[in-house]
Amino acid sequence: MLLKKTGAATALLPFYISAFILPGLPANELFINLWTSPCLFFNGDYWVIQLDKDYKYAVVGHPKRTHLWILSRTPGLDENTFNAIKQKLIEQGYDPAKMIILPQKKG
Repeated sequence: MLLKKTGAATALLPFYISAFILPGLPANELFINLWTSPCLFFNGDYWVIQLDKDYKYAVVGHPKRTHLWILSRTPGLDENTFNAIKQKLIEQGYDPAKMIILPQKKG
C-alpha cells in the first residue's frame, strides 16, 4: 500500500511495482516502476543499500539519498537491528532523523 496525504487525512492506495536490473549496472541498482492507477505512475533509480545475510530485511534507497525504505519480512524489527540499520544509513550519507516510522500491524 502507498500512503497518500489528502488534506488532514492519509489514504491507503493499492499499488503495483516492477523492478528491473538494467544492462551494464550492478545487480543492486534497480530501475523501479511504481503505479497506483493508469494515470499515476512513478519510476526511477533505487538501490539495495543494505541486505540482511538471511534476507530478513532489505534497505532500498535513491542514489541522491532523497528516499529510502526499510523492507522487512516481519511487521517489525528488533531495536538492535533497527539501530544498526540507522547507524549504517548515517555512514551511507542518509539522515535517519528524517525517516517517518509507520506503525505496523502484528500479523
